[in-house]
Order: sequence, then structure tokens, then C-alpha cells
Amino acid sequence: MSNSFLKRFYQLSFFLFCLLGVVSLFTSCSTKKASKSKTAQTYIKKYMDKEAFEIQRTVKDCKVERVGDSIKITFVNEVFFDFDQYSIKSDAVPTVNKLVNIIKKYAKTYNIIQGHTDDSGNEEYNLSLSFKRADEVKHFLVNNGISADRINAYGVGDTQPVASNDTENGRAKNRRVLIWITSDYGLKEEAVAKTQ
Repeated sequence: MSNSFLKRFYQLSFFLFCLLGVVSLFTSCSTKKASKSKTAQTYIKKYMDKEAFEIQRTVKDCKVERVGDSIKITFVNEVFFDFDQYSIKSDAVPTVNKLVNIIKKYAKTYNIIQGHTDDSGNEEYNLSLSFKRADEVKHFLVNNGISADRINAYGVGDTQPVASNDTENGRAKNRRVLIWITSDYGLKEEAVAKTQ
């Protein structure tokens, strides 16, 4: 073998060795970041699971679902609003109060309130009424000690019925709010800090 061939062979071997080292280092760093991210996600999941469990245990008339990183609360037996009204019915207040106490306890969450109507009015009116219903629940939460910064409220009108609008019972079920609870930035920061 010629001297120049061996020299090129060693140079190429050295280059490949260095390249493998860089790739290995990059992969190792990437794996550590992914591992830390996964650990932080696990921390957040446990926090949200604990809150969901407490809501399910304490607030009996609601369906609690984990949807991704969020909690979806649907009140199944509680009719919050009378026809064409956006004030929370007095018999629904104890249920909402139970939820308020849990939301206060889990302060590192953000709450999204989604208002709904039946199809009795026109589209524009129903959209306005659904916003008022969501806003009424937001004001209830704020008046009971939850920061307005932790709440967003909006309405969707009659676009997402859960029951037939052909009966009074069905229309009553469609006059509702859904509450979505998700982790806020503070919980995400805490998760990263505690899992490093």
C-alpha cells in the first residue's frame, strides 16, 4: 500500500470518528432534553389528574373528562339557565360553589368557559346569549375569589347541541356551559424547575 493511501485512510477514519462523536453528543443532549420535557409533562399530568379526581369526587352532578392536557367539565344533571336567561339559577349555585373551591385550590390552572344555547332564537341572538352565559359564570368565579386573569369566557350559540331541540327537556340541556381547565404558564415553569 502506498504511503499516501494510508495517510488518506487515517484522515478519513479520524474524520468519521470525530463525526460520530459529534452525532453522539448531539443525540445525547437531544435525549436529555426530551427526557426532561417528558418528565415535566408527567409532572403536569399528575397535577391535572389530581384536580380532575377531586372535581369528580366532590362535584357529583358533572362529567369530568381528561382531554389531552386539559380537564373538560360538563354538568350533566344541572340546568344552569332558564329559557332566554343568562343568570345562574339559584339551585345551581351550590354546585358551582363546590367547583370554585377546587379551582381556588389548584391555582396554577387556566379556566375556559364556553357558553351554549338552545336553538329557540336566531343565530345572532343565540351567540350573544351564549356569551352572556359564559360571562355570567366568569363573574361568579371572580366574585368568589378566582382571579379574572385565570379565566376566558366565550359563547358558541346553538352550534353544539348535546340534545334534541325538539323537546323542552332537550332545549334545557342545551342551555349550558362547559368549563375547560388547563395548565397555566406557572405550572409549566414549576414542572420544569422540579424535574431538572
